[in-house]
Amino acid sequence: MAAPGSAEWFDRGRAHQQAGRLVDAMLCFQRAVKTQPTAAGPRLHLGEVLREIGLVREAVDVWREAAAIAADDFALLVGLAEASLAVDDPATARDAAARVLLQDPGNARARLLQAVAGWQLDGPSHRVAHAEVIMAALERDPRLLAIAEPAARVLDATPGAHAGEALHSMLARVPQILGSAPASLLALAATHAATVPGDGASAALFARAAAREYAAGEHDALRRIALAATRANAASAADLRRRYVALCAAEFASATPLPWPRRTDGARLRIVVLVGEAEDPAAATAVAAIAALPPTADSTITSEISRSAGVAESASHSSASNETRRFSSLRRPGRSCL
Repeated sequence: MAAPGSAEWFDRGRAHQQAGRLVDAMLCFQRAVKTQPTAAGPRLHLGEVLREIGLVREAVDVWREAAAIAADDFALLVGLAEASLAVDDPATARDAAARVLLQDPGNARARLLQAVAGWQLDGPSHRVAHAEVIMAALERDPRLLAIAEPAARVLDATPGAHAGEALHSMLARVPQILGSAPASLLALAATHAATVPGDGASAALFARAAAREYAAGEHDALRRIALAATRANAASAADLRRRYVALCAAEFASATPLPWPRRTDGARLRIVVLVGEAEDPAAATAVAAIAALPPTADSTITSEISRSAGVAESASHSSASNETRRFSSLRRPGRSCL
């Protein structure tokens, strides 16, 4: 029986890819590439699978090889540009996008990717201009909002582009994009929406923001959206705050339980107060509140704050064990009060 050829390995790979069997697809596409090294198709789909399973840098390498074979494949070049931005290679991204624009100057996706790469490469004096190109590309094709995560970082870091206002207006015109747009772009629009709380589009934006899902890495964007909703007194503000708390609790859950595993005779549960500013009055308030807890028959708590080393400390005294246990924070800016 003859060994499968490149076309058969490619067809098998496509079937596995469409069925979601990504590892099987990857192995088939690798066989197809090995069997026919000069074909770009297997490399294109191999790169797609590699990116989907999280091997983005490997996908960039494969697509770069494919781009040398098929210099006019728009899907390949756009994929190479997007993946290159994801692995912090803006030079490759800009080159790939420029090759698309040479043949299709009106390609909004390539224009957006080229501007994102240029923003990173050309220095601060060009950043507003690049941000405006990004906004123009999004205006031309709002569907690009769904893949605009790199653009969101650029727009967020370019206040002079006034991206929040433009995004707010754009999302009002194309509200169905809200479910798929990166949360960071939604946060930009929500920040502006908080300045026009009576606007119907703002209310709709906050309502849709509360209805969508947020991934673990989007906690900071959700924080900004919840804060904006609170400032705008939006009906969904409380729900957004609860979802932010839940997302943080899930993402930053400690591997060790909060109560210490060993409790000494008569000692109470240790309470940790994290203090961000050196002279935060909340530190003294928190320690005073702990110290004011009513004593029991076998345990009392006293507290003190020591500022000599820039660290707040609390001592727990147990009358039952007649010993003092003192704990101090890590020596770094900011303080911990125990």
